[in-house]
Amino acid sequence: MAARRDSKPSPQTRRAAVTRGSGNVFADLGLPDADMLFAKGMLTVQIQRMIQERSLTQVAAARVLGMHQSDVSKLMCGYLDGFSTDRLFRMLNALGQDVDIVVRTKRMRRAHTRILDEYPAPRAGLRPAGKSRPAR
Repeated sequence: MAARRDSKPSPQTRRAAVTRGSGNVFADLGLPDADMLFAKGMLTVQIQRMIQERSLTQVAAARVLGMHQSDVSKLMCGYLDGFSTDRLFRMLNALGQDVDIVVRTKRMRRAHTRILDEYPAPRAGLRPAGKSRPAR
């Protein structure tokens, strides 16, 4: 029996249009306060990295950060609502990090916000906080 061929191409053969992003997904989506959302996202990534690097559980991280475990859970899942930049700065301080803010005359057509990452990238094989090690 012969296989039936549809006239439509399969999903695997369709090509999607690709548009190069600006580096700020929030701006690319046209969200208001995109620079602030991007900065908060970058700060949150730093906090997540530090918690993972130290292999802290959410409960232990909450103790270090002076907050509830449920807030740490939200932070680890990337929920930015309820976390001001000031609060994120204090979390980084609690994790032993300095936060430097530099203000200077804009060099580009449009002023922008950026976060410089001096914290080393996480090593391969890091597990999310609270996950057990694989059985041997």
